[in-house]
Amino acid sequence: MELNKRQIKAIEWDIMQNGIYHSSLREDVLDHICCLMEQELKLTPDFKTAYLKVRKQMGSLRTLQYNTDEEVHSHKRLERFVKIPYYLCILMYFFLGTIMVCLPIVLSLAYMNVLILLGGSPLLILGYIIIFKRIDYKKLDIIPYKESFSPVKMTF
Repeated sequence: MELNKRQIKAIEWDIMQNGIYHSSLREDVLDHICCLMEQELKLTPDFKTAYLKVRKQMGSLRTLQYNTDEEVHSHKRLERFVKIPYYLCILMYFFLGTIMVCLPIVLSLAYMNVLILLGGSPLLILGYIIIFKRIDYKKLDIIPYKESFSPVKMTF
């Protein structure tokens, strides 16, 4: 048996009254309870009795909300912990590019030899790409490489 809109609204109201305030969790719980209700209404024709049985099976919704909050907070702590090494990697990437740009220039000036600068030109180019093309300084993020460097996609 399918639930009507009035019954769904009653279930949604009860979920909110029992402490589920995250909208995404509320939608998931509502969907789960509605599925269980449709199965229970095949056995028990009375909506109220079926709903009480399903709610008893579900357990405390406040506990579910509390556990969800704990999971969200632990993920946020983990994200903060992971960002520190990520920013250190970006900093190392920046220093690598800077060294690659400066090394040929400094060596060519130290030895007064233009051939060192010409031989180190691949390092200059790669360092330039790292510093100016691969790091997004506004977001403090590394720009990923594209899948394909050709403008035409190959399809087979």
